[in-house]
Amino acid sequence: MMPPMGLVAPSGPAALELIDALSSTGHVAVFVGSGVSAESGLPAWRDFILGLLVDAFNIAFDAEEEAARRWADSILDSQQVTGAAAVVRALHLKASGSGEPVEDKFADALVKGLYGGLESSMFQPGPIARALAALRRELGSSVVIATTNYDDLLEKALRDAGFSRKEARPHIRRSSRIAAGSAPVFHLHGFATTKERKGRLVLSEEEYTRMQVGRSWQEQYVTDLLRTHSCLFVGTSLVDPNLIRYLYGYGGRSERHWVVFARQSDDPRSGPVAKATARERAGSCGRQGHRRRG
Repeated sequence: MMPPMGLVAPSGPAALELIDALSSTGHVAVFVGSGVSAESGLPAWRDFILGLLVDAFNIAFDAEEEAARRWADSILDSQQVTGAAAVVRALHLKASGSGEPVEDKFADALVKGLYGGLESSMFQPGPIARALAALRRELGSSVVIATTNYDDLLEKALRDAGFSRKEARPHIRRSSRIAAGSAPVFHLHGFATTKERKGRLVLSEEEYTRMQVGRSWQEQYVTDLLRTHSCLFVGTSLVDPNLIRYLYGYGGRSERHWVVFARQSDDPRSGPVAKATARERAGSCGRQGHRRRG
């Protein structure tokens, strides 16, 4: 089921038109998905879940690698990725025993799966992350950045663009105490490197559902941004169930929103150290104008 948007794949001039539109729109919210991190060698969403399924199956059943991979492929073929993620959590619970806390071990598994057992410091921002940091630098505080990614690649790109470590920090909750001149990155699903974690890492259907009970800070924040900002969705396939729900459910004033799809090569990882590879320039953008009545 597609969100209420029409998408076209423009050539280079349309990308320039997008930049011009963003610079004149007033307030811009950028939502960043896993495609941006995949530029740096981190796994795309489906590959991330696939690797977690294989590892969890091996932990729970001590299976051979080939059998675990066949099983993991069958799970992903039969379920959405959030449903498959729930299977990952259930297998970790089985391996830990019902009386043993599993949350820390589960988070450890997510971090290991995300960074492939490497230090997160080895991964550097790719072209799109750097372009977003440059956009934030150029347009100032009228641009806010939110992401469903756990990693710190956006913060690194912002620091490379001239922001200090104190100014370019991860946030896992909405706050009215953001210092002037700061460039915060709001991590809607939690933040994790190999050295630091913040918030609960959202992955499975259970956790998505929990975010929809009552009024989570994520729901309030994203809904407000959709109502008050022009929104740019970058590197997301638009299959995140929460994001789709926000797109269908928000009301209020009409805004223009755009989607940029990041095209990835067949093998984004090169050697033991992730290398950022420029796939396509601004011509790979997808742009759309979306208006709805509140």
